[in-house]
Amino acid sequence: MSVLLVASVGGHLSELVALVDRMTADDERVWVTWPNPQSESLLRDERVEWVRAVQPRDLVGVVSVATKMSRILDRHSPTHIVTTGSALALAVAPVAALRGIPVHFIETATRAVGPSMTGRLLRRMPGVHLYAQHPGWASAPWRYGGSVFDGYAVTNRPSEPTIRKAVVTLGTMEGFSFRRLVVRLAAILPPHVEVVWQTGCTPAQDLSPAARQMVPNDELARAMADADVVIGHCGAGTALSALDAGAVPVLIPRESAHGEHVDDHQLELASELDRLGLAVTPRVDELTMAHLVAAAGVQVRRVTPPAFELVESTSHLRRRRAAIVAPAAPAAPVLTAVPACLDHGPAPERVIVDGAVVVDLRDRVVDLRDHVVADRLAGSDPARHDELDVAADGG
Repeated sequence: MSVLLVASVGGHLSELVALVDRMTADDERVWVTWPNPQSESLLRDERVEWVRAVQPRDLVGVVSVATKMSRILDRHSPTHIVTTGSALALAVAPVAALRGIPVHFIETATRAVGPSMTGRLLRRMPGVHLYAQHPGWASAPWRYGGSVFDGYAVTNRPSEPTIRKAVVTLGTMEGFSFRRLVVRLAAILPPHVEVVWQTGCTPAQDLSPAARQMVPNDELARAMADADVVIGHCGAGTALSALDAGAVPVLIPRESAHGEHVDDHQLELASELDRLGLAVTPRVDELTMAHLVAAAGVQVRRVTPPAFELVESTSHLRRRRAAIVAPAAPAAPVLTAVPACLDHGPAPERVIVDGAVVVDLRDRVVDLRDHVVADRLAGSDPARHDELDVAADGG
């Protein structure tokens, strides 16, 4: 059997890398993501189909990748698809469903109390199996398959903690700065501490000339293993990288009230990791050296996690017509005259989900089934449509 593994870069990709050997060890694998230092390092020895980046609320990116998926599926003929999201899952699932290819969507571990918007959208698509990583909310149609945090146990370090080296990482997501944390750390870290900074899109060079936007995954892993403490935003990818390096990290959640993320799911993850004892999780204005010393006094060892069981699916889905079918048209481009604000601006008016995804772009219709762009059809019955904001959230 062959499997297509689909994930946005950052925490979503880190989670899928952590889970894949627990569920598809004997499958032929092909990955779908976009290139950056993390993905190129993690997937160096893997077969990869590189696509364009798709950021949170980037509807144009979702549609652009969706139009390329048919060729990718033709090249590799996967028997099933596994994805941890976020926005890339919305590009892949409708095309796969129309070909009868089962899709397994594993909600990110950052969603500790309920599904993301991506998960809520995929729930309405045929042929998508849904998995939660937290048993507390895994009721039908969601299944609990296990968690990326199953394979770790915490022990005390044998000696008194001393902080001489630190790693600070704010993840790889674009569009959301975490300047508050950089400012706080600059105020509390003693000048003798040697710090490796990965700050993503957060400006930090004025506070630390050594700050870098991106650090290759291998280099970052070595720095974490050599550090006395790892500090970062409370993303699943940052948590996994630190735990794999043997560190209990200090993870500070981003807060939507400060424009640091699309919502407060990092607060949910912080609460869960604190409960498991796998991270120290103060908020920005609570962070002190005492938190760093507490994290430096414990360490992590790996334990064998249980298998992550996927639903066996052997039947092929029938192709279903979309709720709105655009009339036949000669080889039209996929997108024309799309409002510029859709790239990073407000969400569009609606997404219509009924066997395929048809995205209403105010005065245009994109039919992902046939890759046709047509004028909005008069007389459409709104009662048949699920009107949903598209908030393809990041990790």
